Amino acid sequence: MRGALKMTGNSPMWLLWLAMFVLMTTLDFAWSKYSQATVARRAWAASGYAAAIYAVGALGIIGYTEHPSLIIPGCVGAFVGTFLATRRAH
Repeated sequence: MRGALKMTGNSPMWLLWLAMFVLMTTLDFAWSKYSQATVARRAWAASGYAAAIYAVGALGIIGYTEHPSLIIPGCVGAFVGTFLATRRAH
Protein backbone atom coordinates (compact mmCIF):
# COMPACT_ATOMS: atom_id res chain seq x y z
CA MET A 1 0.00 0.00 0.00
CA ARG A 2 3.05 2.21 0.19
CA GLY A 3 2.60 3.23 -3.47
CA ALA A 4 -0.91 4.50 -2.75
CA LEU A 5 0.52 7.36 -0.71
CA LYS A 6 2.96 8.64 -3.32
CA MET A 7 2.45 12.00 -4.96
CA THR A 8 1.44 11.99 -8.62
CA GLY A 9 1.92 15.38 -10.17
CA ASN A 10 0.08 17.69 -7.79
CA SER A 11 -2.30 15.02 -6.45
CA PRO A 12 -1.63 12.36 -3.83
CA MET A 13 -2.22 8.86 -5.16
CA TRP A 14 -5.01 8.18 -2.63
CA LEU A 15 -6.97 11.03 -4.19
CA LEU A 16 -6.58 9.46 -7.62
CA TRP A 17 -7.76 6.12 -6.18
CA LEU A 18 -10.83 7.85 -4.73
CA ALA A 19 -11.54 9.62 -8.01
CA MET A 20 -11.26 6.35 -9.97
CA PHE A 21 -13.59 4.62 -7.51
CA VAL A 22 -16.19 7.37 -7.96
CA LEU A 23 -15.75 7.39 -11.75
CA MET A 24 -16.20 3.65 -12.09
CA THR A 25 -19.11 3.59 -9.66
CA THR A 26 -20.78 6.23 -11.81
CA LEU A 27 -19.88 4.42 -15.03
CA ASP A 28 -21.30 1.07 -13.99
CA PHE A 29 -24.38 2.70 -12.51
CA ALA A 30 -24.93 4.36 -15.90
CA TRP A 31 -24.32 1.08 -17.76
CA SER A 32 -26.90 -0.71 -15.65
CA LYS A 33 -29.46 2.07 -16.06
CA TYR A 34 -28.70 2.18 -19.80
CA SER A 35 -29.46 -1.53 -20.07
CA GLN A 36 -32.69 -1.12 -18.11
CA ALA A 37 -33.78 1.86 -20.25
CA THR A 38 -32.95 0.00 -23.46
CA VAL A 39 -34.98 -3.05 -22.46
CA ALA A 40 -37.88 -0.76 -21.48
CA ARG A 41 -37.53 0.99 -24.88
CA ARG A 42 -37.05 4.43 -23.31
CA ALA A 43 -35.01 6.02 -26.08
CA TRP A 44 -34.31 9.39 -24.44
CA ALA A 45 -33.15 7.86 -21.17
CA ALA A 46 -31.00 5.25 -22.91
CA SER A 47 -29.43 7.94 -25.11
CA GLY A 48 -28.59 10.10 -22.10
CA TYR A 49 -26.98 7.19 -20.30
CA ALA A 50 -25.02 6.31 -23.45
CA ALA A 51 -23.54 9.82 -23.60
CA ALA A 52 -22.62 9.66 -19.91
CA ILE A 53 -21.02 6.25 -20.40
CA TYR A 54 -18.82 7.58 -23.17
CA ALA A 55 -17.67 10.63 -21.23
CA VAL A 56 -17.03 8.92 -17.90
CA GLY A 57 -15.46 5.89 -19.56
CA ALA A 58 -12.97 8.09 -21.40
CA LEU A 59 -11.86 9.71 -18.14
CA GLY A 60 -11.41 6.31 -16.53
CA ILE A 61 -9.32 5.00 -19.42
CA ILE A 62 -7.05 8.04 -19.25
CA GLY A 63 -6.61 7.46 -15.51
CA TYR A 64 -5.61 3.82 -15.55
CA THR A 65 -3.53 4.17 -18.72
CA GLU A 66 -1.28 6.56 -16.82
CA HIS A 67 -1.47 4.64 -13.52
CA PRO A 68 -2.25 0.91 -13.88
CA SER A 69 -2.77 0.54 -10.11
CA LEU A 70 -6.01 2.51 -10.55
CA ILE A 71 -7.58 -0.65 -11.96
CA ILE A 72 -8.04 -1.84 -8.37
CA PRO A 73 -10.36 0.96 -7.18
CA GLY A 74 -11.95 0.85 -10.64
CA CYS A 75 -12.98 -2.78 -10.14
CA VAL A 76 -14.38 -2.05 -6.70
CA GLY A 77 -16.28 0.95 -8.09
CA ALA A 78 -17.67 -1.19 -10.92
CA PHE A 79 -19.05 -3.67 -8.40
CA VAL A 80 -20.61 -0.93 -6.25
CA GLY A 81 -22.14 0.93 -9.21
CA THR A 82 -23.80 -2.15 -10.66
CA PHE A 83 -25.00 -3.25 -7.23
CA LEU A 84 -26.58 0.14 -6.50
CA ALA A 85 -28.28 0.35 -9.89
CA THR A 86 -29.74 -3.16 -9.87
CA ARG A 87 -30.56 -3.98 -6.25
CA ARG A 88 -34.04 -2.43 -6.53
CA ALA A 89 -34.56 -2.92 -10.25
CA HIS A 90 -37.05 -5.78 -9.83
